[in-house]
Amino acid sequence: MKITENEKFENFIFHLDEIVQNFIKRINSKGYDIDFEKNSIEKFEKYILENNIKVEDNDYYDGACYLGELFRHIYGGNWILDTNKKSIFFNKPVIDYGSESGVLFSSFNTLQAIIIKQQSGTLEKIIESNTNPKKIDINFK
Repeated sequence: MKITENEKFENFIFHLDEIVQNFIKRINSKGYDIDFEKNSIEKFEKYILENNIKVEDNDYYDGACYLGELFRHIYGGNWILDTNKKSIFFNKPVIDYGSESGVLFSSFNTLQAIIIKQQSGTLEKIIESNTNPKKIDINFK
């Protein structure tokens, strides 16, 4: 019997708290001291970069779960399964935080971008662009 995307998402939500708590304990024991406060954004990114985390690592999945919960604690919102077939996040867990523009936050894609870019400050920039999108004024003359 094939597991549906909804069942996968329900399983994700069911295990989320345990995954996040274990991740926090694990990296706090390494001296990074993260929680759900805004100052943890920089500490989390530092952990990812200093420990050369890859997408294949358990810390990628666990870290993306933590990042989503950190974002949710700071900016609000709820985890949802993106069912928009035109979305780049289709069938992935994302956070709907009530953005006026309908933007969703994908902690998995965000963490992947940090890993690829390998530059301190990337996480803060991504979060800023998600939560405070600048309006572009296009003037065609």
